[in-house]
Amino acid sequence: MVIQKIDGKEIYKFTVQGKIDSDSMEEFNDLLKQYSESKTKIKLIGLILDFPGFEDLEAFTETLKVKFNSIGAIGKYAVLTDREWLQKFIPIGDFLTPGMPLKGFELGQ
Repeated sequence: MVIQKIDGKEIYKFTVQGKIDSDSMEEFNDLLKQYSESKTKIKLIGLILDFPGFEDLEAFTETLKVKFNSIGAIGKYAVLTDREWLQKFIPIGDFLTPGMPLKGFELGQ
């Protein structure tokens, strides 16, 4: 997973292509925790090209920490993917994260 800040804005884009490793999730968690503690909201763009799973249990555990820390840090969240199963999950994710709008888009959008 690669995380990039869009210059001059509080917008971060992450790209998932392949297995998610614990180091990437720890870096992402630290970023969200920093914003959550400062009570600053960011916008997040997730580009999901491939999602075969997690490298190990530690990576999955770090993902749970990210979910917890994201509540106070993310103002808006957009997911771009061509994965039909993930598109179907987005409305559920939006419902489960009140105060953090989650929208899904096709890769071309």
